[in-house]
Amino acid sequence: AENCVIAKNGYHGFINVAGSEFTFNQCTFAGYAGGQVQLPVIGISDFYKDQENVTTVTDINGTIRNCVIYGHQDNEIAFNLDNIGTNTFSITHSLIKLKDESNEPFYSSIIWNTDPAFKNPGEYDFDIWYTSPLINAGIATSVGLDIKGNSRSNPPDIGAYEFH
Repeated sequence: AENCVIAKNGYHGFINVAGSEFTFNQCTFAGYAGGQVQLPVIGISDFYKDQENVTTVTDINGTIRNCVIYGHQDNEIAFNLDNIGTNTFSITHSLIKLKDESNEPFYSSIIWNTDPAFKNPGEYDFDIWYTSPLINAGIATSVGLDIKGNSRSNPPDIGAYEFH
């Protein structure tokens, strides 16, 4: 997925169960749902137990790059990696809200727990202000335009929106 805004979810906006392959580039994951249920916007697990208590383990092969992962929760990513095999995934050049910063090797060039300066998250407007730490904080990719069709700078802004 590229240039996507994944928001207004009470449950995970993206959940990886029992491993998979995924790539998210220049996406905004915004955990600002209303209602009683509120889970982290991303959930990643390398295993699944079915109704007969049979466990399926499948390696994760994925990339999250130039993405915003932010919202109301203290932790906007939930990991369940108890059966780590040969998982190969990375989260790089992204802004993440995670109560305790992590030094896991799959993280690289992360902006931790910093308000992304969305214009109006209460109204689900995830475009960014000129004060945003997302501006020019990404790494160049093949995504030349943002979600609105604006040209990306080099280096690009993190998330689906390029500040103009």
